[in-house]
This record gives sequence, C-alpha cells and structure tokens, in this order.
Amino acid sequence: MEHAARSTVGESPTPTPALARPEVSSIAALCLGLAGLIHLLIAFEHFADSPAHGLFMLIAGVAQIAWVAAYLFIAGMFASGIVTALILYRGKY
Repeated sequence: MEHAARSTVGESPTPTPALARPEVSSIAALCLGLAGLIHLLIAFEHFADSPAHGLFMLIAGVAQIAWVAAYLFIAGMFASGIVTALILYRGKY
C-alpha cells in the first residue's frame, strides 16, 4: 500500500512553475518590451546599411511590443506589470 505524500502547513505539495508566478512573468514582459524598444531605436541606423536589415529590426521591435501588449491587456496582467515596474524602479526587488 502506497502512502500519499503529506505536506506541512504553508508548503505546496507541488512547486509552482516560474512563469506561473505573476512577478516572474511581468519581469519577462518588461525585458521583452525593452528589447522591442531597442530594436525600434536601432532600426533606422540599420536602414542606412541595408533596407532589409532595417525592416527586420522594425518588424522585430513591433512584434515584441505587440507581444507585451497582448500579455498585459489580453491576459489581464496590466496591474501586475505596473506593480512590478514600480518595485523595480524603487529598487526594492
């Protein structure tokens, strides 16, 4: 006969995946948004070298920012993203 694993008070029987925690997902979205902004800022420098390179940077930046917007607004994590940004800004995280 097998015994079920017992958990003590305050312990979770199974670990929570990292991306299921809102603070980790919000930090990932923040980093992706910054990467998108950087791609948009350097796109025009790349247009001078090659239109294809500039177009790629422009599309990459727009896609990354659109992904973050979808995460924040469609997934309902807007408040969590703001809280994480404020915590990071104040240096308490």
